[in-house]
Amino acid sequence: MKYSNIHRESHGFTLVELVIVIAVIALLTTIGVLSITAVQNRTELAARETAAATIADDLTAYFRENGEMPTSITGLGDPSLVSDATEGWHYTSSDTTFCLSTSVGSDKYHYTETSGEMLDGACPIQTLTVGSHRTFGVSDGRLYQWWDVASANPIQTLSTLENKEVTAAVPGDQNFCAIAEGELYCWGNNGYGQLGLGDTNSRTNPELVQGALAGKTVVKASAASDQMCAIVDAGSLYCWGRNVAGAIGSGDILQYASPNLVQGLFTGKTVTDISNGHYFTCGIADKYAYCWGQGSAGELGYNSPLGGGYYYYPYLVAGDLAGREVTAITSG
Repeated sequence: MKYSNIHRESHGFTLVELVIVIAVIALLTTIGVLSITAVQNRTELAARETAAATIADDLTAYFRENGEMPTSITGLGDPSLVSDATEGWHYTSSDTTFCLSTSVGSDKYHYTETSGEMLDGACPIQTLTVGSHRTFGVSDGRLYQWWDVASANPIQTLSTLENKEVTAAVPGDQNFCAIAEGELYCWGNNGYGQLGLGDTNSRTNPELVQGALAGKTVVKASAASDQMCAIVDAGSLYCWGRNVAGAIGSGDILQYASPNLVQGLFTGKTVTDISNGHYFTCGIADKYAYCWGQGSAGELGYNSPLGGGYYYYPYLVAGDLAGREVTAITSG
């Protein structure tokens, strides 16, 4: 019997087939990675929503007890859910509202006092402050400003504040300040040292105010055209700038280009609110209203003990406010 040898040629993959196989593997890998990432993001979002709810509960409790929102969320929330409340969160607040925002993957989400859940996108503009020549908005920890026809659309304030968490804008006339991460930054006109930078040179970009404020946490500030004041976390008040009629509460009428501690009747008291007017200032200390500076039109709320309608140190406002606790104060 004769057998014929049958030779079979074995062929490998062609180049085209290899490319197709590699593409399919890459596609399947990408789909797998995206699926895993999506699951991880959903899990992370759910965890952050739960953490946000505990922070929101503490914010609400703080407001009920103090009548205002705290300046920071550090230490708030369930410790088992929030190891460090400041990590990964942006916190902004106004008198009665708050917004917490965070990023999960490449997406942003926010949580408010009324939402009860994480919502898509960054926080809306949380605070809006109008100055003589500019309007400022704080949104998601960023400061925006707009003015005149050339800047009719909000633009982000860059430079020094670009990578900092801004919590408040403090506009004067042509001088401006912002509180970022507990520090005060100022820029603009500085003819009377109203920027608090130790000189009278104007600035085009925000610069950190130091001097007596160095190492202290600024919780609130107020500005007028020529002077400014800031409250630090210990409840002390510092003022500086032009000192017409004793408007910065230094006990004299000297000009101060750096923060100066306000003493007099404020010594040993906790200051909680401050407002600069036109050459006069008013504040709340231990829940009572005090004013000082120029008062020729009755803006101080009392007859000056010095005569002439002015006073160089904080003086207790009496009249119908005698013995009454004051929760907020605003000067024009």
